[in-house]
Parts: sequence; C-alpha cells; structure tokens
Amino acid sequence: RGAEQVFMRQEVVAKKVVMIDNELFEKLRHLRRELAEAQHVPPFVIFSDQTLHEMCEKLPTDERAFLELKGVGHSKLEKYGKIFLDALTNYQTTKKEAH
Repeated sequence: RGAEQVFMRQEVVAKKVVMIDNELFEKLRHLRRELAEAQHVPPFVIFSDQTLHEMCEKLPTDERAFLELKGVGHSKLEKYGKIFLDALTNYQTTKKEAH
C-alpha cells in the first residue's frame, strides 16, 4: 500500500550487428529488381531484403548453403539459385582480383 517499492526486472536482448558489403547488397538488389520486372511481380516476391542481407553475410557458394538462408526453399532455389549463386561467386572473384 505504498510502503514498499517493487521493481520489475526486464530482460534486454542485444541485437547482433553484422556489417554487410553495401556494394554487394546493391548488386543483389539490382538483380532482384531485374527479375521482378521481367516477371511483373514486386521485388520482395523474389527475395526479401533480409534474405539479401543474409546472402551478403553468409556468402553461400553452393545449393546446400543457399537453401539454409531464411526465405529460400526448394522452389526459389530452382528458380533463382543459380542466378544468385553466380552473382555471389562473380562478385567474390572480382573482389579478390582487385586486391
């Protein structure tokens, strides 16, 4: 009744901050936009920004690793896997050659 103070403990969840390569992200966004325009669908139907960020972070090099990305199932792997894996590989090769 006001004589005793009660404190509530709140759990604080720290977000993992991951640095991604903006140049790669923009290349993947451009590729996604081209595919979306060709299919007359919004870009998020191809892949979400979150999936593109995860591609930049994990840099999958094969179908198994690509399937582990959030938002990628067998259907999207079949439709877009080779295109995006090739883009990721080409980017990494170009980046290595520049250094």
